[in-house]
Amino acid sequence: SGGIPLLVELHPLGDHAPQPRSRAPTRAGSASRGTLAAGALVLIASIQSSRDQRLQEHALLRALGGTRKLISGALVAEFAVLGACAGLVAALGAEITVRQLNREVFELNTGAHPWLWAAAPGLGVAVITLVGYLGTRKLVASPPITVLREA
Repeated sequence: SGGIPLLVELHPLGDHAPQPRSRAPTRAGSASRGTLAAGALVLIASIQSSRDQRLQEHALLRALGGTRKLISGALVAEFAVLGACAGLVAALGAEITVRQLNREVFELNTGAHPWLWAAAPGLGVAVITLVGYLGTRKLVASPPITVLREA
């Protein structure tokens, strides 16, 4: 069959070519958000489990002359220290995990990630202080006379 040869000219697509995308960053982000949410729920549960004890302590401090501002400041300091410690533990866990993955799975050499050591404690302080304070602010506002009569 003496047909006509078909010639096809291919033009480079340049920036319009679809780029393959990895889903790993999306999954890692989802896992990070899920872990953060789980940690916040654990913190809320621990605040609720110690609610009665905290309520009595705050009422006693208020009855002895402590102001709401003083007690709130102490709570913020407590949660900030807890958040900084949680952030440092998270940074250490992330460094160990990344180092092991890079060595064992990807066969890459990697160094430390200084931005992680700076960001993780700060993020821990921000999140835990906010969640902790929001979970305990009503306790500070409770009238001490009412709380101490019920104890």
